[in-house]
Amino acid sequence: MAEDVEKQLIAHLQVKQFALQLDESTLRDNKALLLAYVRFNNEGPKEEMLFDTSLTTDTKGETIFDEVATYFQENNIPL
Repeated sequence: MAEDVEKQLIAHLQVKQFALQLDESTLRDNKALLLAYVRFNNEGPKEEMLFDTSLTTDTKGETIFDEVATYFQENNIPL
């Protein structure tokens, strides 16, 4: 069911304008976590969590951008 919800969200993002919000956090054991949220209009304003991932190397801006760009390319979402 969760996979279907993600597919529906991706389908909306492929054709609609949206705003992207990123949140990077470090956990107790020094692991970095990246959360991506999107806001878009679908019969009213909506906000959904798009994905979360662990950052394996560091938390530099370039690393975060690469993670987001990879997710968007894999799912055919235009930047």
